[in-house]
Amino acid sequence: MPHDLKPISSKPYADIAREGKPVAQRRRIFEVFDRQGIPLNRRMIGELSRIPINVVCWRIKGMLQSGLLEVVSEQKDPVTGQDAEMLLPTSGEPRQFELNL
Repeated sequence: MPHDLKPISSKPYADIAREGKPVAQRRRIFEVFDRQGIPLNRRMIGELSRIPINVVCWRIKGMLQSGLLEVVSEQKDPVTGQDAEMLLPTSGEPRQFELNL
């Protein structure tokens, strides 16, 4: 490893996870889906949950990888005019809130 690059520690991420922020934010995202009952894109989730869009994107990425959410379609976002993935919680799957690091 070149001398000007520093190794990245996972400790800050583990500290955040222990504080419960990812878990609380996942719950807020699920609450948005429960209230709306329709597919939503990341921008919509951010607005409805009042979670910053950059955080929403990270949470959604993890939730997709964990099988908690699925992409059900792609539609033009009426605000941005860009194609956006429409998401829904997966059915029949237990909702995992804990993050094991």
